[in-house]
Amino acid sequence: MWKNRAYANRAAEALRLTSADLLQMGLADDIVPEPPGGAHTDPTATAAALKKCLLQHLRELRALPPQTLLSQRYNKFRAMGAIDARSPAADPLPPAMVVPPTPMPLPPE
Repeated sequence: MWKNRAYANRAAEALRLTSADLLQMGLADDIVPEPPGGAHTDPTATAAALKKCLLQHLRELRALPPQTLLSQRYNKFRAMGAIDARSPAADPLPPAMVVPPTPMPLPPE
């Protein structure tokens, strides 16, 4: 996309790779807050925040029956990659933009 690290945040936003986007799309379960300056600046605080978040989620999950856990996990992974009909990405391409797949040549025998 951009060949300069200065555009990393812009690229993440364009590709919808921010933590808020991933949470909203159901690809992430939570956002663990980082210490000021980033996780690498204070590993102890980062580990404590991660531990707090993980323990909270484990408490919630342990309260659920196994069949509910399996069902929720199945549904979560089945939903990944689904296109929301309200999303601009869900609009079909006009016929002129649809390119038929090119068959791959077979390797020589």
